[in-house]
Parts: sequence; C-alpha cells; structure tokens
Amino acid sequence: MKIIRPVQKRDLQGLTDLASTMSLGVTSLSKKKAHLKVKIARSIAAFEEIGKKKITPEIFLFVLEDLETGEILGSSQIISKSGVNIDHYFYQIVHEPFQKKEAHLNPTQVTLLKPTKLKGGPSKLAGLYLHPLARKTGFGRILSFCRFHLIADFPRSFSPSVIAVMRGVIRKDLSSPFWDAVGSHFCKRSFQDAIEKDAETPEFHYNVVPDYPIYVNLLPKKAQEVVARTHPNTRAAAHLLMKNGFVDSGMVDLFDGGPILIAKKEDIHLIQNSRVVKVDAIQPRIVARQQWMASTTSADHRTTICNCQVEKNCAIITAETAKALEVVPGETLRLSEY
Repeated sequence: MKIIRPVQKRDLQGLTDLASTMSLGVTSLSKKKAHLKVKIARSIAAFEEIGKKKITPEIFLFVLEDLETGEILGSSQIISKSGVNIDHYFYQIVHEPFQKKEAHLNPTQVTLLKPTKLKGGPSKLAGLYLHPLARKTGFGRILSFCRFHLIADFPRSFSPSVIAVMRGVIRKDLSSPFWDAVGSHFCKRSFQDAIEKDAETPEFHYNVVPDYPIYVNLLPKKAQEVVARTHPNTRAAAHLLMKNGFVDSGMVDLFDGGPILIAKKEDIHLIQNSRVVKVDAIQPRIVARQQWMASTTSADHRTTICNCQVEKNCAIITAETAKALEVVPGETLRLSEY
C-alpha cells in the first residue's frame, strides 16, 4: 500500500534518490542533498506549527511512500504564503489598443508583457513530481490533491488565493523559445542554468525582470507561439487543476512563459466538496464500489486511496487502511470521491 505523508528527517536519502530520477529541465526537487536537508527541516517545523499562528511563508512538503519497500516514489509541496520575504515577479499579459492615423495599415491592438510583482501573498503549489515507475497508478493526482485537504483542515494557515506555475514549452534539447527571445537578453545564462539557479536561489529571478514592458508582436514567431502555453507533460496536471476551480490568471512565468493558474480557496472544488467523517469501525475487508481519497485531519496529515463504507458522518474502513493512516475508531478523516 502507498501513503502520502509529511516529510521526515529519515527521508533525506529517499528524496535524494527520487531527485536523481528527474529528467533534465525538471526542477521540482533540488538534486543537492544540502538543499533538500534544509527544505525537510523547514517542512517539519511548519507542520509542527500549523494552525497555531497567522499565515507566514512556510513550506509543507509531502512524500509518497511505498509502505512495503519504504521507497519514496513522489513529492509535492505547498507554500502557505509566497512573495513575502522575496518579491515574486511574473509577466502580466496586457492587450492594448493601437490607434494610428492610417488605421487600415496597422493592427487594432498590441500585446504587451508587463513585469508585475505578485500581490497579496497567495499560497503556491509547487514541487510535484512522481517517480517514472509510479506513474499511471492514480497517485499523481492524489499527490496534487492532498494539498487541498490540508488547506481544508487548516484554512487559517493559508492565503485566500492559491496559484500554480505551469511548466512552459521546452524543446527536446532543453532550450526554451521564450527564454531565448526574452530572458537571455537580461541574463547571459542558458535556460537550464537559469531555472536551476532560480530553484536554489529565489531572489535570482530579479536578474531577468526588465524595467519596461515587452511587445509580444516584436518577438520571433516561435516565441510568440509559446506564450502562456503549457508543456505537453504538464497539460494533464493543468487540466486537473482547472477542473477543480483554477482559472488562467493572465500572467506567465519569467523563464519559460508558462501560464500561472489561480483560484480562491472557496472556489476549489476539492475543498468545497470534501467531507469530514468519524471512523466508526475497522474491519478486515470491505466490499465497496466507491473509492475515496482519505486524509487524516491532524497535523500528521496522511493520505491514501481506499475503499470505505460511508453513511452520514461515519465511515467503516479496512484494517489495512487504518494501519496506513494510523487512525483508530473515534478519530476523523477527510474524504473526497476519487
């Protein structure tokens, strides 16, 4: 059985091994053990304090563990409040009228990319990665969605809105049409070097923020075509988020031009439609047609896919599920239909 749970100190080597399976161009996890060690420590501290204080910029890191082998097969993160200690910039897509005397010879409007500082400190989804051998098991979706159960259980610890930066279009040689046309003129690094540096040093992105808007119409055609387009490998994740209430924010990433999705907490379907039930009984086996995503409602926020019988506000779960979630009768679970 597999379980999604908060990261622990013992997971350092497992996360390091997981990061080693990432293809070039993917920066969901740092491949440097020292950086992972710091992130693990921050996450442990964040879970210990969740719900106890006002919203602060904390990182909550989840891992997917195979309980039979102990192997770490995936990770996901949520940052409770972004753009606080370090300003975060994106490009806002703006369409402006273009009126000149010889109107018949000119376009009616032009598109600009305006450097925009992120306002309001939204929560931010990040760090979603699944081991290649664990894909198509359904747990990629649960790795993403477990973060919404956490928000539902501890709403005061997260901002009113949530953003997700979607990976933009990247060529097979790991170059980026958008970076080549825009960012490379402000920072003389390759695209790969730039995104790795940004992942390790968040303030690095100041180096690629121009002082003035950029006319999209003046960019090479290949760069224009990828503005606000999602990488093929990320489209499924973007689709799942949009089915759950996220919308296009009209902003794009500084590095690859990928779209930024946004949602208010109360508009996220998985938060709206999830329900809290009490574990009424534990049985060796259960025959149930409906599968559920079940999470514990404590700070030790464990999540799995399971069969359970639900009636009103009570649930009957199997002994295997109870052991994985570490719950006993009388404790509560948050359920969402899987």
